[in-house]
Amino acid sequence: MDRLRKPIGWLGARAENFLALILGALFVSFLIQIVFRYLLTLPLGWTVEFVSIAWLWGILFGYAFVVRESEVIRLDILYNLLPRGG
Repeated sequence: MDRLRKPIGWLGARAENFLALILGALFVSFLIQIVFRYLLTLPLGWTVEFVSIAWLWGILFGYAFVVRESEVIRLDILYNLLPRGG
């Protein structure tokens, strides 16, 4: 199991890099939309779609491969306050 730690750590770092790339592309697309819409008065439709898709991919990819189980927000306190059938 110890020999798998290094490749898994490397893959985890690449997943974080990929997520940062997605967020960077999202931000650049958002800036392009602002420039074209307000400075050039020529709105672009693809930027809105790209931002929506990149945001979803970033959230899903990040939750699947980057967020550790210890970092997950849980609602155990609320679950314990409810009755058994709730």
